[in-house]
Amino acid sequence: MIVDAITVEWPTPDQVRAYRVRAGITQGQAAALVGLGSPSRWNNYAAGRTQLEAVRWLVFLLMTDQHPTHRLTQRSAHA
Repeated sequence: MIVDAITVEWPTPDQVRAYRVRAGITQGQAAALVGLGSPSRWNNYAAGRTQLEAVRWLVFLLMTDQHPTHRLTQRSAHA
């Protein structure tokens, strides 16, 4: 099943911070990218106050081209 192939481990607060910085985006941009209502929610993950949901982390990694094994690509018009 493809879902099993793209799953990732739950991120640590250090990973949440480091991957956002590596992507070159602000906390507000990261929050918007994964559908959070405010930058403070992203900050809660980076500070370790709450755990980032696995699906949001997966979306973040894919959207910022940082997933360890998968990459998003644009579909051709014929698909």
